[in-house]
Amino acid sequence: MSKGSLTVLLFVLLFVGGMMYVEFAVPKQEHIVHGPALRIVQKDLDTLYQIRLKYKALHDTQIVINQKYDTLYIALAGDTSCSTTLRLIAMHRQLDSLGK
Repeated sequence: MSKGSLTVLLFVLLFVGGMMYVEFAVPKQEHIVHGPALRIVQKDLDTLYQIRLKYKALHDTQIVINQKYDTLYIALAGDTSCSTTLRLIAMHRQLDSLGK
């Protein structure tokens, strides 16, 4: 064998030996998030949860306000037909159920 091929073979053996050392001898590290990063993620999740709760509360409030407005509008318009009265009773029942 020539000097050049022996040199290449030596480098390949050193590279393979180094890879085997890294794979088997060096202990593996676990990727567990600690500290500030975990607190930031938890804070973001809490913020999203609070936003969802506020959205639900605002949505429920908007439904109640719209139904109260519809009830007042019908009452002020003086429509006393049977279907309107049934609709008003249904609206009031729904408002009472949301209030509990």
